[in-house]
Amino acid sequence: MAKWDFEKSEKRMNKDMKKRNKAATKRQKPMGCAIVWSFLLIGLFAGLGVAVAIIVGILTDSPTINIEDYQIKNISTVFYDRDGKETDTAHGGENRTIEYLDKIPKYLQDAFISIEDERFYEHNGVDLQRTAGAIWGFIRTFGKGTYGGSTITQQLVKNMTQDKADEGLEGVLRKVREWWRATMIERELSKDQILELYLNTVYFGNSTYGVKEAANLYFSKETSDLTLAESALLAGVPNRPVKYDPFTNLENAKARQKVILGKMKELGKITEAEYQAALEEEIVIKRGLNSTGSSHSWFIDAVIEDVIKDLQEKKGMTKVSASNLIYGGGLKIYTTMDSKVQAAMDQVFVTEDATMFKAFANKEEQPQAAMVVEDYKTGHILGIVGGRGEKTSKREFNRTTQAYRQPGSTIKPLAIYGPAIEDKIITAATIISDTPLTIEIPGSKPWSPTNWYGSYYGNVTVRYAIEQSMNVPAARVLQMIGLNRAYQALEEEGITTLQKEDLNYAPLSLGGLNKGVTVREWTGAYGMIANGGIYNQPITYTKVEDANGTIILQNKRKEKRVFSSGTAYVLTDIMKGVITKGTARSARLENSVAAGKTGSTTGTKDKWFVGYTPYYVAAVWFGYDEPKVMDVGGEVGKQIWKKVMDILHKDLPSIDFSIPEDVQQIGICSVSGKRTTSYCSGYGKNEWFVKGSEPTGYCTYHSAPSYYPEGI
Repeated sequence: MAKWDFEKSEKRMNKDMKKRNKAATKRQKPMGCAIVWSFLLIGLFAGLGVAVAIIVGILTDSPTINIEDYQIKNISTVFYDRDGKETDTAHGGENRTIEYLDKIPKYLQDAFISIEDERFYEHNGVDLQRTAGAIWGFIRTFGKGTYGGSTITQQLVKNMTQDKADEGLEGVLRKVREWWRATMIERELSKDQILELYLNTVYFGNSTYGVKEAANLYFSKETSDLTLAESALLAGVPNRPVKYDPFTNLENAKARQKVILGKMKELGKITEAEYQAALEEEIVIKRGLNSTGSSHSWFIDAVIEDVIKDLQEKKGMTKVSASNLIYGGGLKIYTTMDSKVQAAMDQVFVTEDATMFKAFANKEEQPQAAMVVEDYKTGHILGIVGGRGEKTSKREFNRTTQAYRQPGSTIKPLAIYGPAIEDKIITAATIISDTPLTIEIPGSKPWSPTNWYGSYYGNVTVRYAIEQSMNVPAARVLQMIGLNRAYQALEEEGITTLQKEDLNYAPLSLGGLNKGVTVREWTGAYGMIANGGIYNQPITYTKVEDANGTIILQNKRKEKRVFSSGTAYVLTDIMKGVITKGTARSARLENSVAAGKTGSTTGTKDKWFVGYTPYYVAAVWFGYDEPKVMDVGGEVGKQIWKKVMDILHKDLPSIDFSIPEDVQQIGICSVSGKRTTSYCSGYGKNEWFVKGSEPTGYCTYHSAPSYYPEGI
């Protein structure tokens, strides 16, 4: 490219000036104004010459740019459910998900090219025709006009470098740098690569960048599904994202759309028929479910916390760097969420909230609630709700993972009865005394447990004690197995919140743990019983890939056997009775068998129901965030559990729990707990036993027909 000849230009201008001065002297007329304008013009052209020379020199002689600076670095992380469906994104202010050019409709590409840079495939980064017009406009308005004339390549430079000075000398220099960089990019990248980068970096308003997220934001569609009319409307938004915002200024957006469609027709990109059809198409604006501005679900909140923790522990990252990676590193996180399960939970906790909590309708202060549903065979958490009602912000306080609450009587099968059956200390038929009890505790005051019903039943079977959630029999069995065994069992069942103060009778028998437990861990512990005694650590995701598709975290199943399959089955069969004839009759399902346990803490400050079916395990907690006595609503937790489970089991085959090989059923006397005799008429029943724990002796209470011990 030829350089501007400064000396020749200056000599010619001086020669012209001398001629003008000579003529002025001859006429001897005042020429003050003409002289001033002449100097202005000389200065203008001289300055223009210098500017052009500088620009031409830069474009010709400058070194190539570092193309790595033009890589997209802030990319939204995408979350997928267990079926591989995209469910949400996370971003740090720039909501962007990469969309490759072959997935972007030709209509959408042509719409942008037509309105932004019609000679895109012809120029080398700078459109001289448009640039000349922009410069003349700038001169004509004495520097007050906008520069304009930017090609798609120049806009890409501006988007990627954030070099946006627009005023004075800095504005001029920025424009020169932009021309140079655009020319250099054209040397390094193909037109398709430039267009792809541009379409992934252009700003569409509402914190959204790139066509993929814009299509989701405004139309709730994949980019590839956009129509011509939608493509033209979308291409108009970046010009002025506020003025052409389809949510707030749809008529403006449609006016811009018409201009773009007209330009596409003028350039031969579409036919007259296509133009008319696009104008007549009804535009339906529909915010995407996972678009920017909407809150993350409770589930995604939990996933983010889990991934941050694992990046710290497994990759040695700081919490800040791990968080930055999630919010801008373009990760792909494959979650365990079952969208159908989550939808059922959301229906109950959001749509039917008023119905579920109608007992509290007249209460000034409202309680909260939380629930987890898990596939206990894999440990995959399928659904999470961390609070009542519509979730309005991201990473709120999640009561399933961040709240620690005392579990009450739900602790009994896990810490007491399960270990006692496993160690063959008791069976379901063992007779336990429900009578006043005082336990001497070294270094502390004696402890005397009482029952929630305020009385005593005398001799009862273990089965009956669990069904009716009796406190005194539980304390007696705890004495049999010892505090250490109960504490150890909870640790093996995945409870990480135990403290040394919990190694005592009241916390371990009645669930008054010092710190409490989380709904998530408690669900996993009960899932162990449902899964035949095998504990699977509850997880929210299976793997995490980086922006290049490399797996950086793999969340493999962590399982261990805690109880034998026989112990787990005996507990399950007993807890089926909790629902059919015990303290949880209101939780009975319409289309499935179920087992479960109720729990309530001192003063009814926490209410629990944890239950499971042949398909799922789920735990529900409700209470006040600041523990407070609840004098109404005792059935709420059970009703929430039932409602969600009824939805989930509506179309599932009705099956029962599998019977393992290490159990057997024999006839026993419900009064003595021994094998029946001919005298046990009316007191005989079949009971399940872990093989090797069944009673060998026969009932002696009923050797005479007139003898009936009290308590059963």
